[in-house]
Amino acid sequence: MPEPHHPTLLEFMKHELAQVAPSNRYALALGKFMQQFTQTEYQLVLLLRHFAGTSDEVGRAVFHGYRIDATKDAINRILDATGNMEAKVRLEEPFSRLGAINGMRNNIVHWGARWYGAPYGAPFLVSNDRIAHTPERLREYAIKPDTLAEMRIDLEKIEHLLREECSEKPFISAHLYDARIEPWLYIPLQPSRREKAPRDGSPPKRPRGRDASPNSPQKKRRD
Repeated sequence: MPEPHHPTLLEFMKHELAQVAPSNRYALALGKFMQQFTQTEYQLVLLLRHFAGTSDEVGRAVFHGYRIDATKDAINRILDATGNMEAKVRLEEPFSRLGAINGMRNNIVHWGARWYGAPYGAPFLVSNDRIAHTPERLREYAIKPDTLAEMRIDLEKIEHLLREECSEKPFISAHLYDARIEPWLYIPLQPSRREKAPRDGSPPKRPRGRDASPNSPQKKRRD
């Protein structure tokens, strides 16, 4: 008798998104992604306090205002100073993944995402075309709810791996075990570059990122 299929976390999240109206899926995925981001960011701060050997009270005072990049850098400097190369090697991949996700999170938060009326499966456009002062500075990414779900799952994995580093004893839990063996899902998106969008609000030309939709306008090739 075959064993029952246990859905993966990504399958569960896709099912969750399918239960809401298509026009609301991006907002739902974004909210859940941001919630997980804050949890992972806090766990990173706890890891810094752990390696620095500070109490919670001292850590709150000394490391107040540290952002993701500054916190990672401080942890690596402490590991270098104390010769804890094993921990540094273990954290290299989670830190790299967290850095890529943090960069996309900053783009989404500061640039916003726009949808130009293509079919509901088409991506949203995250672009700095409203603030870029030269064409060379333009960056845009095509992003879907599934992309946000992938980043959310990777953030949860990172959170559990960081939590294990803070513990003197390995966690014995199925959830953490899954975090160790599950593959990374989010493939960092590559920005596309195009001519600056018109000021009349008309749709920009199609992004050429990984999730670009064939239904959105595309940059014409120049002869």
